Formats: sequence, C-alpha cells, structure tokens
Amino acid sequence: MNIETVRSQLKTLKLHTAATELQEVLEQHKKAVSLSWISDPLEREIDSRRERALMTRIKKANFPGITTLFDL
Repeated sequence: MNIETVRSQLKTLKLHTAATELQEVLEQHKKAVSLSWISDPLEREIDSRRERALMTRIKKANFPGITTLFDL
C-alpha cells in the first residue's frame, strides 16, 4: 500500500485533515513502513458506509417488496 491510497481512503471517509497531514505525521514519527495495516480497516469502513447508505435508500423508498436476481 502506498501513501496515496491511504490518503484517498481518508478523503473518501471525509477525514480531510488526516489526509492532508498524513505525510507530516509519518515523517515526524519516522514510520515509513507499510501502510497496509491502516488501509485494510479504512477500506472496510468505506464498504460498510456504502452498504448502510444503500440499505437506507432502499428502506426510504418504501418498495412493496424487494426482489433480487436470485428470486427471479
């Protein structure tokens, strides 16, 4: 994982300050290590938020019934 991927994930989560200051914090702590440890939970959070947003929109639509492709 590179720093740009993590920065993009932080921006997607609307953590703009963290995204902007990520490089400075890494330099300050001299932690130029792999960022995969942080990228993984950020990606899970992004996926979870998308799923909840989709479920909320479906619920608000008040569909009489929900049919999936598997139901056809």
